[in-house]
This record gives sequence, structure tokens and C-alpha cells, in this order.
Amino acid sequence: MSISAEKEARHKILREILSRNRIVNQPELLDLLAVEGIISTQATLSRDLRELGVRKSDAGWVVSSAGPVERVKARLISTEMRRLVQTIERSGTFVVLAVAPEDTDRVAGAIRALQMPEIVGVATTRETILIPCTTATAARRVQRQLAGSR
Repeated sequence: MSISAEKEARHKILREILSRNRIVNQPELLDLLAVEGIISTQATLSRDLRELGVRKSDAGWVVSSAGPVERVKARLISTEMRRLVQTIERSGTFVVLAVAPEDTDRVAGAIRALQMPEIVGVATTRETILIPCTTATAARRVQRQLAGSR
């Protein structure tokens, strides 16, 4: 089996394992891979998780539904957000964005398009976007991601 075929097979099994199990750490995931007949190093596993877009959440690790096209779209959305968002603040489980009134709908739509699992919803007023998140930790991640977009 070629290296790329091995990697594809490993990625497929990783997605299956992560969809069936609540995994909270890499050693546990390495053990489950071994049960499936795949012996891997932690460095390789870390790289695979990054390539698959796996994110750690309060419920364990989740595979991002975003493929390459979605990641490009997210980058384009981030570029647009840099231009339009004035401030990004966080309070508890909420992230609050200040935007110009004419940009509120466009920015809110861009945030919805990101389809981040940490985001519960997006609410808008004339100059404010309120983003309730699943937890305070999730709100910090969302704030950092959106602030990195600015």
C-alpha cells in the first residue's frame, strides 16, 4: 500500500472512530486505532487530526464538516470580517461584535456560514451581533478565531 493510500485509510478510520466514540485524549485514540490494526505515532496522529480539521470540544474531539472548499470559503469570510467588524468582545458564553449598521446582515451571514459547532446561534440588532456559544471556553475560542480574522 502506498503512503498516500495508507494515509487515506488512516483518515477514514479516524473519522469513523471519532464519529462513534467520545474521545478525550490522544492516547485513547491511539489505542482505538491499534484495535483497528493501525499503529501510529503521536506526531502522525496530531498531523492527521490537524489535516482532518478535528477540534477539541467540551464533548470530546469532533471532525469538522469543513472540507477544502469550506476552508477556503472560511478564509474569504475572514478577510471580509477584517474589513467590517469594529470590535469583538466576550462576556461569559457570549461573543459580541460591533459593526456598522449597513454591514450587520453581511457579517452575521458570514458567521453563520462558518458553521462552527461552538456557536448556538447569531442574533443581530442595528449595530451589534450577539453570538451565544455552548460554553465560556467555546466563546473564548470563537472570539479568538473571529479576532484572528480582523
